[in-house]
Amino acid sequence: MPHIQSLHNDTKSAILATAIPLFAAHGFDGVTMRQIASAIHLKAPALYNHYHDKNALYLAAVSYAFDDYQRQLRDIFALATHPLARLQHFVGSLCQFIDSNPHFFRLIRREFLDADAQRLTLLADNLISETDQALHALLKELMPQQSDAEIQLFASSVVGMVIHHFENRPLRRILNHDTPVATAAAITLHVNQLLAIYFKESPSHASLH
Repeated sequence: MPHIQSLHNDTKSAILATAIPLFAAHGFDGVTMRQIASAIHLKAPALYNHYHDKNALYLAAVSYAFDDYQRQLRDIFALATHPLARLQHFVGSLCQFIDSNPHFFRLIRREFLDADAQRLTLLADNLISETDQALHALLKELMPQQSDAEIQLFASSVVGMVIHHFENRPLRRILNHDTPVATAAAITLHVNQLLAIYFKESPSHASLH
């Protein structure tokens, strides 16, 4: 029955969209299935009809938030362009994704701080591993003489540069007073200019995002 299936899908989307900000605000252990059900006006047994436990709901929620971006990343890494241009496209897409998904960004930061091995393994296996491997392969094209360990450090530095600017925004609002905080486009340009300088390429590449 198409109408029933549509209602089922709408309910699942509502559950997942509601779960992300709750997990981000309170952490995995600070949220119950009953609270999530209540937030979307469902009875708890109805929620269990969709997800058999909180772990299943959590994985579905983070996948729901990340799936579209994962597809975008696959397209970026598959581009038939200079590897630096692909890296700069990646930086631009990461800036835009973080800027557009503050709850997801907060959730991931919380998980890194909590350092729960089971949930980090869940995130690594189901979300992060594919992108990590693709970024590693891209950087190997740019730095073929570097060891895998050095490339992993460089990949972490690129991602870390982006993340730092978003993490730093609340403090920057205080320190800078009336000066607006950096936009996603400004962060993209800044990081990509640094990459262009490092790889001694034309700064014109740095505008890619």
